[in-house]
Order: sequence, then structure tokens, then C-alpha cells
Amino acid sequence: QRRLFREDIVETFRPYINAGIGPTLVYASPFVIVTPNPDGPPQIEEIEFFNSLSRGKAHLTVGGFIGAGAFFGSDKSNVFGVNFRYYFTYLFADGIPSLYNPATGEVTSNKKNFGGFFITLNIGMVY
Repeated sequence: QRRLFREDIVETFRPYINAGIGPTLVYASPFVIVTPNPDGPPQIEEIEFFNSLSRGKAHLTVGGFIGAGAFFGSDKSNVFGVNFRYYFTYLFADGIPSLYNPATGEVTSNKKNFGGFFITLNIGMVY
């Protein structure tokens, strides 16, 4: 995190930019179970969300973020601020299945890019 315009802006408005990179864990749980059927199309069974968690798999990869924000107020013991960040994560392996063809049970699309834009509010105390 790097504070911007330290000498030019009043102490009640403290803008900054930040960035980070590091290991990221993506946990993917299945949304269907595909059972092959030699006599016809495969049997596809949807899984309830909480039941699918035990069938999930962890994927370790690298991720990061870039962002900008500001702290507001003059009281040194209380912290209030806002931060805008874009997180990015890329799976280097085959990705995670995101679409199935119901007629064949085959994966038609794998998702490799994860991330998005986040707005966070920072409220706290400094001691």
C-alpha cells in the first residue's frame, strides 16, 4: 500500500493505491453427477449445494489484486475508509467444468479465469 499526495492534501483525506499477489485456493464443488448409461444418454443428477461441498476439490494457483482507496477523518484512533479492488485468479490446469451437454454428459466449457471487482468499507480502531 502506498499513500498518495502526502504533502499536498489535508490529513482528513488520505488516498492510497495498493496491490498484492500470492497463492490462491479455489474450491470447486460439482453441481451434477453424470452416470454413464450404455443403453442411451447418461443419467444426470443435480446435487444440492451443501451435499456437494463434501465432493469438492481444491485447486491451488496464483492470484492477485490491484486497487485504490482512501481513509477519511482526522481522528487518529478511528479508521474509516473505502477501497476499490479488482481481483484476478487464473487456473493453469484444465480449469473447472462449468457447462455440461445433457445429451452426452460431456463437459462443453471449462472456466479458468476467476476474479472481479470489489468495493470494501474499512471501519476500525488504531491502538
